[in-house]
Amino acid sequence: MRRKRIPHNPRWLNRLYAFLFGYFWLPCDICGDGFGGHEWLPGHSLMVNWSEARGICYKLECKIEAERRNKGFMEDNPHPPCYIYL
Repeated sequence: MRRKRIPHNPRWLNRLYAFLFGYFWLPCDICGDGFGGHEWLPGHSLMVNWSEARGICYKLECKIEAERRNKGFMEDNPHPPCYIYL
C-alpha cells in the first residue's frame, strides 16, 4: 500500500501552532489566506493611515503588492506636520 505524501507546509499545522501558543490567526488583506502571528515578518505590512498598518502574510507576492500600495499611499497622503510643544 502506497502512503500519501504530506504537503511541505500544511496550513492546519500553522493554525494549530498559532492557537496553542497564543498567536493571532487572521486573513491576509491582499490574498485572503489565513496566516499566524508566528509567520509575520518585519516589513510585511499594509498602511491604513499614518498611525495604523495591517500585517500581511508571508508570501513574496503579497509583500510586493503591499509595497506598491504603500508607495501609492505615501504619495497621495503626505505626512502631517509634527509639532513639538515645549
